[in-house]
Amino acid sequence: MNKSDKLILWFDELGLDDVPLVGGKNASLGEMYSNLTKKGINIPNGFATTSKAYWFFIKKNGLDEKIKKVLAGLNTSDMRNLSERGMKIRNLILNSEFPEELGEEIKKAYRKLARKYHPDVNPGNKEAEKKFKEVKEIPRITIAEAKRLLEKKGKKLGPDDDLDSESEKLLGELVNSDFIFVTNYPWVKRPFYHMKSEKDSQGTRSFDLIWNGVEVATGAQREHRLGILKKQAKEKGVKLDPIYSEIFQFGAPPHGGVGLGLDRMIQRLLELNNIREAILLPRDPERITP
Repeated sequence: MNKSDKLILWFDELGLDDVPLVGGKNASLGEMYSNLTKKGINIPNGFATTSKAYWFFIKKNGLDEKIKKVLAGLNTSDMRNLSERGMKIRNLILNSEFPEELGEEIKKAYRKLARKYHPDVNPGNKEAEKKFKEVKEIPRITIAEAKRLLEKKGKKLGPDDDLDSESEKLLGELVNSDFIFVTNYPWVKRPFYHMKSEKDSQGTRSFDLIWNGVEVATGAQREHRLGILKKQAKEKGVKLDPIYSEIFQFGAPPHGGVGLGLDRMIQRLLELNNIREAILLPRDPERITP
């Protein structure tokens, strides 16, 4: 089958000439995979859905004609009208059915990818089913509760201490879950813009997500009330830039933020021994090139 007729293309099939089929990022990943794996650089394979898959989705739902009607008579100089029409098209796509054939192609490719990097992932393999069980609920414990559990195992941490690598690993074993949310980190360890806990004046509405003993994400609800934000900045000895304050001056909605360690997630997912194996061009005290 010709490349242009496929719904899925693998990185080992792709190069920079395939931008029209899979976009710039996927084409670059294919180019990187094809050229660097031959040089001994460990890059996992992957797959991309193609422009053919996009048009398959569009035509299966009859969206091509609907989109043409929405765009008829569009004045590109009228930004409000452009935004309104864009929203209509977005809603058409979001409310459409995902074609079963395309879904099956994606599932089949994902199963193939799983078997490549985890050969034990096969239908009916009970051990594999245990290993890759569906996560329905992630336990949540406060950092104070985590420290009490750790202390029972001989790992003592101070009230304002963060969890170190040893603590995170041990906690995963104690809670008996692949994933754990640790919440309510102490205010002294968090930045001024994290919202304080209503139940604990020394805590924050923050969390770390630990996956198999490694922290892979850190996040919190951010303080959106300017008066409290100024007070907390003063507590931390931070001088607010007027431009920053202006963002909140006329009101800001409640909001949060999270930082993900993608290299750590890849390491956990592929069960790699060292974080350097999950980074394309790792840097450490003994390696600065390439």
